[in-house]
Amino acid sequence: MTFQTINLGSAPNDGTGDDLRTAGGKINTNFDLLFSKVDIDLATTEAAGLMSAADKAKLDIALTETSGEELTAKAASVAADEVLIFDSEDGNAPKLVPAGTFAAALLAQNAQTGTAYTLGADDVGRGVTMASDAANTVTIPAGDAIPVGAVINVVQTGTGVTTVAGAAGVSVNGADAGSVTIAAQWQGVSLWKVGADAWVASGAFA
Repeated sequence: MTFQTINLGSAPNDGTGDDLRTAGGKINTNFDLLFSKVDIDLATTEAAGLMSAADKAKLDIALTETSGEELTAKAASVAADEVLIFDSEDGNAPKLVPAGTFAAALLAQNAQTGTAYTLGADDVGRGVTMASDAANTVTIPAGDAIPVGAVINVVQTGTGVTTVAGAAGVSVNGADAGSVTIAAQWQGVSLWKVGADAWVASGAFA
C-alpha cells in the first residue's frame, strides 16, 4: 500500500481530475496507511525498549482509527491524572507520567526552623527557608538520592547566618566539600546538581 495522490485535473472544472468518490477513496487509503505506520512505529519503539508495554497499550487505545469513511476516537484508558510527554533525554520516547509532575513549576516551600538541615529528594523544585535566628547550616548530601539536573533554592528568612555546605565528597562550585554563606536575611542561593556529587551555587553570597 502506498500513499495516493488525488488528480486535481488540468484546470478548474475541466472534468479531467478524479471524481469525488475516487478522491474520497484515496483519502481513506492514505489514512489507513498513516495509522498502520503509527502502529508499526510504536511496536518498534516497544521492541527497542524505549517504551514500556503498559504505556504502549495505553497509547494504542488513545489513538484514533479509521472506520469506513468516518474518523472516530477510541475510548482512552489513560488515567485522568496522566499526561503524554516525549522525553528528550530518552530519545524522545513517548511516556505517560503523572500530571502532578508539572506541579514542580510552582515553587513549594519547605520551612525549616532548626539550625541544621540536610537536603533530600523531596526538596527538588522547592524553596527551603531557614528561619532560625542562630547560625545554621544546610548540607548537600553525597550520593544519588537527588538526581542530576535537580534545582533547589535556599533562602535565609531568619536573622541567623545560613551556610550551605557540601558533605564530604560533594563539590560546590568546584571545591570539594565546598560551602557558600548567604549574604543577609531574605537573600538566597540556587543550587543546581550538574553531575555526580557536583553542584553549582549561584546567588547572594557573603
